[in-house]
Order: sequence, then structure tokens, then C-alpha cells
Amino acid sequence: MKKIMGLVLAVIMSVSMGVSVFAAENVDESRIIVAECQESTMTDKENQEMEQEHKVSLQVMPSKRTKYTGFEVTSSYPPASVYVKVKIECTIDANNNNIISIDNVEAGEGESINLDDLPPLKVTAKKVANKNGYVNVTVKGKAKFIYTNPQTGVVLKNTVDIDKTLSNVYCGY
Repeated sequence: MKKIMGLVLAVIMSVSMGVSVFAAENVDESRIIVAECQESTMTDKENQEMEQEHKVSLQVMPSKRTKYTGFEVTSSYPPASVYVKVKIECTIDANNNNIISIDNVEAGEGESINLDDLPPLKVTAKKVANKNGYVNVTVKGKAKFIYTNPQTGVVLKNTVDIDKTLSNVYCGY
């Protein structure tokens, strides 16, 4: 019984230390044979590979975003105005609001008073350096206004050049 108790004790101690145990049956208590399995030692390369597998890598999380903004173009003579609507479509990295790409930018006519014509506008957009999620949008073109005086029938016309830059328009979340 002493032999078995000694063997059991040795097995319990070895297992608690993480060592595999092999013992022979009729072993003298003073000669308990504990054979340790060869531990596998990882090389530096294997350690690095394992660490790499377990690293949490923040990947780019693309997200589509549409931003609407605009500005007003006015004429004092004849009294007239048009609101120019600007639409910016971009793809951003939702993790940090970095703009991945500016997919589309367009401008068109909104509400107006005495507007005769707003030919297609030239619109460009660029990311703002060192400012996550911001773009500068430039709109160029012409707005043609017309007004007819109801009492005299006199027609007043005016063409206003549009060259407007909308700075630091935020497209992030």
C-alpha cells in the first residue's frame, strides 16, 4: 500500500507541475520512476509565428458615406439667387474616419429666384491633408438670371461667375 501511495503522490505532484508520468508496476517506494516526456521547445521563429497569429490586426473597414452641403449664389441686379446643392460620395475607413476615396461629387440647382439657367457646373474635390475625414470642394460655372419688370416689361439679365471653394467639409461619421 505504501508503494501505491508513493506512486500516486508522485503522479499527482508531477501532473500538477505539468509533467507527464510513466511508472512501472512493482516499484520500490524509494525508487519511484518518473519519466518526463520530452517537452517541445519552440524556436524563436515558431514563437514569432504564434504571436503573429494571435495579434489582433485592425483592418480597414470601408464604409460608404454621402454628405450634402451647398451655398448660395446671388445677383443684386436683377434681384435673384440660386442655392447650389453639392453632393459628396466617399468611402471612408470607419475605424478612424480616414477617407479611402472620393467616389463622386456633383453640384446642381436647388431653390432659386429669377434663375434663367444653371449650365452644368465643374466640381472637384480633394482630401484635406492631415485632417481625417475632411475634403475641400471647388465648384465653377455660371448662373444666368433674368427678371422682367411687370409694370414696364423691361427684361433685366445678368450672368454671375461661380468660383466657390467649400473648405473642410466633413465626410466622416
